[in-house]
Amino acid sequence: MEYTDKDYNIIDKKVYDVWSNKYKKGSPIKTYDGHHYKVIDVQNNHTTNGMQAFAVAPVHNKKVDYNHVTVAYAGTNVKELADVLTDIETIGLGSNKYVEPKVNQNIIKVAKWTSSPALAALSVSFQDKGEAQSVDALKFYDRVAKTVKENGGTVAPNTSGHSLGGSLSTYVAVKRKVSSVAFNGPDAGHMLTAKERKYIETHPMDFTNYRNPFDLVGNITGNGTKGADYVNSPYKGPWLNNIMNYHGIDKWKFDKSGNLLTAKGTPVNEKANREFMNAYHQTRETLSTRLGVLNNYFGSVSGAGGSAVIFLEAVAAYYLKDAIVNHANQGLEAISKIYDEGKTDQAKVWTDAKNAAYRIGRDLSPAECRSALASGQATHETLVTKFTDQIEQKQDTISRVQEDFNSFDTAFTNKIEEKVADDQAWASQFGIS
Repeated sequence: MEYTDKDYNIIDKKVYDVWSNKYKKGSPIKTYDGHHYKVIDVQNNHTTNGMQAFAVAPVHNKKVDYNHVTVAYAGTNVKELADVLTDIETIGLGSNKYVEPKVNQNIIKVAKWTSSPALAALSVSFQDKGEAQSVDALKFYDRVAKTVKENGGTVAPNTSGHSLGGSLSTYVAVKRKVSSVAFNGPDAGHMLTAKERKYIETHPMDFTNYRNPFDLVGNITGNGTKGADYVNSPYKGPWLNNIMNYHGIDKWKFDKSGNLLTAKGTPVNEKANREFMNAYHQTRETLSTRLGVLNNYFGSVSGAGGSAVIFLEAVAAYYLKDAIVNHANQGLEAISKIYDEGKTDQAKVWTDAKNAAYRIGRDLSPAECRSALASGQATHETLVTKFTDQIEQKQDTISRVQEDFNSFDTAFTNKIEEKVADDQAWASQFGIS
């Protein structure tokens, strides 16, 4: 099942209720249009560092789908000191420890009696209260991943969250190399290594963080990882006295298909981009499933002979090749489709230009209007033909690249099939004939 933007948004809103113990393991959740989920795990660190999270799985015909699990993290609860301190210590400073201030009331009394600011400052000490929310967020994710595997799932869970929860979602997704969809999450860069920050930058399809450019809280740590997807939310109230409304999880709007909308009411992701993103994640899911099967076989052949290990490595290579080629073709097809749309739009520019000229120059014939446009270098050739020729040259390049990938696909497959030909029984288990 593909989660929509609206699914993630509603789930991220509901995870806040873990704080009040509304959701427990086994609790049902409904988002919209008959999308049903089940809570398969939950954690409420209300008495320690304040982290709240749950994991949900889609339910189809009363059957839980353990291959499409999402781990959602709650954002800042202003009623909890732990959440506020986490915003400062973990998100802002990158600390993996949770530290709480403690005031010595006896020293405060003396400080007041002596009017000594220095003594008042000495009354405050900081206690190490254990691990930060980021540490527990990662531990919770690993626990859920284990549950998924124990229930036959082969696809690693994805993550989601709002505000502080969005930062935790990104943090965990980077650490475990999975996808994250967040809303209004402050940049998690201070929590990550330089290599991990670069990973976000080079894997934009795996990290979505919808953030309003006017959101003071969501933008407080900048955009060092380049992971923010800036979208003007439909909320249009005054900014100064309504800062949190630009940060609110419930201020986003969606179309009937669950796609996030801009302030103008148009989908954030165009259709071609959505199709490519869906294809990308389907390919990734397929690869993850196949590698899960392979890992089970690798784990059971520690005493196998060299030929068995070579076979398994060949099968792994086959699946990796398949995913690489599919992903490349999906990207190239998406780019080509965008080029086609560009050619159509450019042709419309010429038509609109002619019609505008005809309306303005009512005393001129159509030929005279076109001549006037030509004097300003606005002709069908300059606006459409040359542009189309340039685009088609780029599409020819794409076609050649696709041909190269197809040649690679054929050659690679032939080599692998030579290796697996010796053991048809094993090969059949992986769908290779």
